[in-house]
Amino acid sequence: MTAHHFVIRMPIAATSLRVLAVMRTLERHREFHPFIHELKVTATGRDDVGRETIEFRVVDLVPILGPWRQTVTYRSQLTVVDPERELRFHTEAPLGIRLESRLTAEPMAGGCILVEQVTLTGPPLLTAFSAWQARRSHALLFARLAQYLASATEAVS
Repeated sequence: MTAHHFVIRMPIAATSLRVLAVMRTLERHREFHPFIHELKVTATGRDDVGRETIEFRVVDLVPILGPWRQTVTYRSQLTVVDPERELRFHTEAPLGIRLESRLTAEPMAGGCILVEQVTLTGPPLLTAFSAWQARRSHALLFARLAQYLASATEAVS
């Protein structure tokens, strides 16, 4: 098994509470994530220390080569560690790929900085490809999220 790590930082002109609230609304991920074709919440509950958990199933259309896309279906779990500061995602994907993501929102003047720390593990070549695709798609997800929140803020002003 091989592990790949990456970090994405994105300044967003919204409070950390607002940013993480949108990220917790999993049905909205289809608007922001470039690969998600379908997302369905399958269970909600609490973990052994009382934190909110949401289990969900995702169907991605992952670009492979040019116009060709591969359908990938997987299960994930979101744990709300702190609604104003931290979310964690755990994903079990086909062929032994596992993704662990820690998403934090750090307050700053005018909004927050969204920081995602990701670790992917699995077979070497597949993990390298998956990490490359995850980094690209998550960076675009956060850019779209930032754009959405900036336009939502402008609409309110």
